[in-house]
Amino acid sequence: MNPLKKRVKVSRSNLLIYLILTGVCLGTLVPGGTAYGQTFSEEPLVTDRPDQTESSNIVQTGYIQLEGGGLYERETDCGDVDTISIPQLLARIGLSPRVEFRLGGDGLVYINPENSKEVTEGSDLSVGGKIYFFPQYSLLPETAAIFEVSLPTGGSSVSSGGYDPASVLIFSWDLPEDFGLGVNVGFASPTQGEDSDDRIFETKITAALGIPLTERLGAFIEYFGTLVAEGQEDPHSIDGGFTYLINENLQLDMSGGVGLTDAAPDYFIGIGASWRFGLPGVGR
Repeated sequence: MNPLKKRVKVSRSNLLIYLILTGVCLGTLVPGGTAYGQTFSEEPLVTDRPDQTESSNIVQTGYIQLEGGGLYERETDCGDVDTISIPQLLARIGLSPRVEFRLGGDGLVYINPENSKEVTEGSDLSVGGKIYFFPQYSLLPETAAIFEVSLPTGGSSVSSGGYDPASVLIFSWDLPEDFGLGVNVGFASPTQGEDSDDRIFETKITAALGIPLTERLGAFIEYFGTLVAEGQEDPHSIDGGFTYLINENLQLDMSGGVGLTDAAPDYFIGIGASWRFGLPGVGR
């Protein structure tokens, strides 16, 4: 069967989760529609997008942070392929000062190859958590870690077809003049397709420099790459972008980058937003 046969296939559970998360996002933006959107946290808004480097920050206890957007990728090395992913929702829920719950995925993935029919399918979902270990001390970085499992909820063209564990070690440093440096070292063992029991071991490395431009406007530049199995080319890329803080609970972002190797997309651009709101009785 041609995996690029035109179809729209989204699992009911996957679609339901994205509809619920999207509805909550829209509810926070409707003036007077919910009290949650008017609850302001005492902590600054720190997001895990738009860069590839995860932050060491934990969402404040009793708050929910929703991060999402759209991403366009262009690949020309094996024929022209356009890919759009939306809404890329990540829900982060603060459970304690050191632990947050995480649920997310790319959402709907549209693939338009030059010589095949287009595909629109739902992505796999990931569930897990982030754990905070200790703050920065002199040259020793602030440290946290993410542990998660990817679930095979997506369509056959975009799903790995298996339950895939992954972890990320997160290191960050506060630098002079409010600059910041973040480094991630991630490990994953993805399944190689629905009909395969084989796995490969991957190591992902990222490094991002955060640059303050004004009180509300920030920028970043970043390198990220993945070391894959022997005999396969490693994808490496660089990117950069901007964030703009609308208020204490709402941030907009835009980013773009280019691939450094043939295994990476030629270029990509994205836009998005992050919203934070408290559960009933929080921040009142």
